[in-house]
Amino acid sequence: MNWRNITKLAAILALSLLPPLSALAQQPSNTHHIKFQVGDTSRSAEIYLPVQLNNNAPSPLVFNLHGTGGLPKSQEQLSRMSLVADRENFILVSGMASYLRADGSRTWNADLDLSGVSDIDYIVAAIEAVDAQTSVDRRRIYVTGFSGGGRMASRLACELADILAAVAPVAGVQFGKNCNPARSIPLVTFHSKNDPVNTYSRANIIRNPSWVTGVESAVASWADYNTCPADSVEQIITEKFTRLSYNNCADETNVVFYQLDDGGHSWPGTPSDTDINASELIWEFFEAHKLP
Repeated sequence: MNWRNITKLAAILALSLLPPLSALAQQPSNTHHIKFQVGDTSRSAEIYLPVQLNNNAPSPLVFNLHGTGGLPKSQEQLSRMSLVADRENFILVSGMASYLRADGSRTWNADLDLSGVSDIDYIVAAIEAVDAQTSVDRRRIYVTGFSGGGRMASRLACELADILAAVAPVAGVQFGKNCNPARSIPLVTFHSKNDPVNTYSRANIIRNPSWVTGVESAVASWADYNTCPADSVEQIITEKFTRLSYNNCADETNVVFYQLDDGGHSWPGTPSDTDINASELIWEFFEAHKLP
């Protein structure tokens, strides 16, 4: 039995004490806390099941990862991704980070610190945990995330390209160290030029040691890895937003970058920034891609 089968078995056993999906779906909030094993550790996530979800047919699965110091609830409040899930009928999982940085803040282990938890294993185990409750379309599993969650989404694109159909880092795109995806993987990202946290033009290693490259460098690296044409197609979306697209890449993939002039460290579509809605555009991008 390989490690993924072991992970799946552990997840199923951990979930065996939970109420059946039919009972969960009748709860008013439609958001449910789940626990599952990742190796020797118990981890958790919040799963959102749209009312109209067909539990008898495989459904797309979207992971939504919070930023450093955040929570699943705060990420939902920021992104309102559940509104898109309701309309489009996909399973939404808001992950819960447990990796502690030196400053005591909780985030994702996107830098693959060997002394910390494995959030690669966490995502794999979470997929199995969700699939034990409802049917997941294995060709349509996606990850988005904000800030530290965006860095983790970028790392997952490196490590789980054979499992994920596409990724969408928001205010956190990176092409991580030792990144060697199993295949070309579609990526859409959003970032502001005046982001004071994950800086646009270059990394500030002293201030933020986890932020290792600037945004344009990271996007160019993803385009290069996906064997995209050297030049992007530029489209002015609004006075604030420019869309840079690398199309006709290997294996029918593409890389899309929504560049914001003056938005700070934000998720486009929040009350303070309504020019475009990142959650809607992320799903539009995800819907266009599935595993071969």
